[in-house]
Amino acid sequence: MAGLIYGLDRAVTYFYSEQPLAPVLAILCLAGLVFHGSPRLILLAIPLFAAESYWIIRDSSMDPHIRTISVVLGGLLAFWASLQKKSLEDRLSELDLILSKLQAPWILGDRSVNIRRMGTPATELAQTNFKNLEGTSFFSKFSTGAPKGELIQMVLKTADSHAPVEKLSLAVATTPARTLDASFISVQTREGPGILVIPSPNSPP
Repeated sequence: MAGLIYGLDRAVTYFYSEQPLAPVLAILCLAGLVFHGSPRLILLAIPLFAAESYWIIRDSSMDPHIRTISVVLGGLLAFWASLQKKSLEDRLSELDLILSKLQAPWILGDRSVNIRRMGTPATELAQTNFKNLEGTSFFSKFSTGAPKGELIQMVLKTADSHAPVEKLSLAVATTPARTLDASFISVQTREGPGILVIPSPNSPP
């Protein structure tokens, strides 16, 4: 990585500018580590990139210390961003683990509740397999006494406010006499914001 920064700096300086660009290149490399490295790796890389940048620009820059400090500040910002990214990934992994262990029926949809994933017990409630449901609207398989437009607005409001809706009475479209209570919970998934539906079947009337 150090050799790459040095080579790019020499090439860009030779063709376009007399002012060395090593600090900028170092900051860009640190930013790249946010997506392809870890917070620990970034923290270890900051002094190395700062020292390398200073060594490259010390004889040709009027303010090598200030430009080197900018590398440190850029590295610290990259470190903070990497911590946030890792925290989000940990939360997403926890959700995946919880869903994999959950014995109750569950359906995971996007903000419009188009079905992305579902547990096996939920496919039994819908009386079909997941391949027939993937990408379809939750509301094409389940209905409620309220107009569909009102139900969709309620779900979108849940996604925006992150306030769960509990025990909404629904009916299975293929078997209207079969009813269930469902909770709608706003969640963050690997695919983006979504809605987790937890249905609880009722006894037929």
